[in-house]
Amino acid sequence: MFKALKSLKSKKLNTISQTRRLFFKGVATAGIAVASAGAFAATLRSGKMEMDYQAAYDRDVIPGDKILQKNGFEEISQQEKDDMLQMFIDDYDKKSQV
Repeated sequence: MFKALKSLKSKKLNTISQTRRLFFKGVATAGIAVASAGAFAATLRSGKMEMDYQAAYDRDVIPGDKILQKNGFEEISQQEKDDMLQMFIDDYDKKSQV
């Protein structure tokens, strides 16, 4: 009978040991995955911060400005913008009074 208990106890301890190993193995794997994801995100973030904004502006805005100039469109001055805004405000005030 004692041999059976020792055998059962030994099997139980071995099962618990395996469970703990699997748990800690999973925790270690998850920790490595989180650390890797963090390092990858930091790499991406640092790459975006080093972007050349002037080159991006030159690629995007300047061709558009050339097309607008070619079609005869011109930028309006700040005074013209203010006048248009005031026209919309006056028109809104007239409609709200009616």
